[in-house]
Amino acid sequence: MLNAKNDLQEDNQMNTTEFPYTNVQEYLDATGVLETGTAEEIAYSRKVFRKLYLQQYQKRRYDKTHINISISFSKKEQELIQQLAIENGKKLASFLKDMALDYAKDSTGNSKSLTDTKNFIAIKRLLSLSWAQLAIK
Repeated sequence: MLNAKNDLQEDNQMNTTEFPYTNVQEYLDATGVLETGTAEEIAYSRKVFRKLYLQQYQKRRYDKTHINISISFSKKEQELIQQLAIENGKKLASFLKDMALDYAKDSTGNSKSLTDTKNFIAIKRLLSLSWAQLAIK
């Protein structure tokens, strides 16, 4: 059982790389549990393989349907945006995503301009506060 637990720890480090096994048999052969393990260790290794496989499958599926976008803010800007998010009862990332989507689409899914956005006042306030803070410095 100890060998299988060590395999789980080692295999968890593989999360950032491509899944190297094509099937459970290949995984069991690679871990050596078939030659030296008990029935319990083999069953545990099968569960470990299933868990690792599903993790990799979910990552691949997520990567095909999502993208990541990075935005940099100064600490002052982050504090201002964070305050707006709190006022709206949201976490920072959710607030920024909602703001971007609200800006991009209206309720019917059509593109719209910034002046039509219900959050235009919040954006204007944020920008004015940001510029005011920069002007003070």
